[in-house]
Amino acid sequence: MKTIRGLRVPGLQDDVSPAGFRHLPVPERVVLPLEFSLGKVNPVVEPGQQIRAGEYVGRDENQMIPPVRASVSGVVTEITPWPSADGQKLLSVVIEANGDEEVVRLPLNGNGESKPESLLRRIAEAGIREVDAYAWPLAVRLAQPSLTPPILLPFAPALRKPVRYLIINGMDRQPGVSVRRNAILAEEKELLESVPLLKQITAAETTLITIYKDQKLPADFERKVSSLGAELLKCPRTYPLALKQGLIPYVTGEKLPGPNDDARSVGAVMLDVTTAQRIAAACKEGYPAVETSVEIIEPARGATTHVKVREGTLLEDLLAQLPDRPQNPAKTIIGGPFLGYAQYQFRIPLTQQTDSVVFQSKDELTHFVNAPCMNCGFCVRHCPMGLMPGDLSRLCEYGHFEAAEKAGLFHCIECGICSYVCPAQRPMVQLLRFGKSEMLAVQEAS
Repeated sequence: MKTIRGLRVPGLQDDVSPAGFRHLPVPERVVLPLEFSLGKVNPVVEPGQQIRAGEYVGRDENQMIPPVRASVSGVVTEITPWPSADGQKLLSVVIEANGDEEVVRLPLNGNGESKPESLLRRIAEAGIREVDAYAWPLAVRLAQPSLTPPILLPFAPALRKPVRYLIINGMDRQPGVSVRRNAILAEEKELLESVPLLKQITAAETTLITIYKDQKLPADFERKVSSLGAELLKCPRTYPLALKQGLIPYVTGEKLPGPNDDARSVGAVMLDVTTAQRIAAACKEGYPAVETSVEIIEPARGATTHVKVREGTLLEDLLAQLPDRPQNPAKTIIGGPFLGYAQYQFRIPLTQQTDSVVFQSKDELTHFVNAPCMNCGFCVRHCPMGLMPGDLSRLCEYGHFEAAEKAGLFHCIECGICSYVCPAQRPMVQLLRFGKSEMLAVQEAS
């Protein structure tokens, strides 16, 4: 194992108590995107069609991308582009709910359901999507070589490698967010149930559950983990260690080959604890992934609320259901203070890729300015990927996108540290995201 360059950031204190998640009522409508970083699925419903929660609304004809399942029962009203948290407009299915809370479960066929291939099929069909971005869909990443579709092997030789490390990550992705720590405390049973399933599917040599060194845990948790043939790895509180680009090298001692950062190339599979809990729910009880766990954070009031909502619930509808909703926030960030995106409206759907929403007061705002770089080197000193963010930001700022790509633009993990430490308060991450989007648009058009 080796250390990672990064920061100890105020706000990462271990203040999580086992408060659990508040299950909010079924919303009046949901908006379910059909486009993702891994690709898009095709709609299999039409406007006016009645649908039940748990049924398909979108599928990939090649059955590679996880399907999209209705999170509520009701009627499909639209299939239309809809704003997403990261500023795009994604083709989405809009469902007006009828208030029915029942969810259609995945079929459980009994005898053959404990076989690895059956478990893997159930995971693929459950529609599980993850907060962290990975090079391959969940079911493909988890499959041991003998279960990997042969059609993929010529294009992804790394999938031929046996899984040395199965990493179930219980550390939250960024400072100030505690949704994963709360999930361990509140849903320990589901997490522990997932461990034998994941070991069976991956055939991993070593199974680790990673936590922070001083993280609060359920009683006797370490012994229970050990009884399942897994290990508890206690890690330092350094950001961005909990991201795959930090944690996998820390565990394996091998750097991920960017920019796709395919962990299977170093014999590792990584997923977070909430994903593991969804896997247990799908494999043991047949529940498709129709809910998402979201943390509502108000730093000014020191208020944190953990909720479970149906996937596709609009942020404005979630706020209407909270008894103590934020009042007149000056800034709303979906995705956390370091990794998230500031919003200009509340009609944004909360998906399984959403783990947190931050509401900042006027006094908490950081005002970025269009100031020239001071060449102080702070961003270079702290960049966990060893890049030169100042140079990259200038290249993107002045439209030299191809030069930025050659200088490592797509190796940037958008952790936000460069913006955090920049004394000139330059919008570093925004500039790098802008450069990436421009390059991706050029590649798509060519």
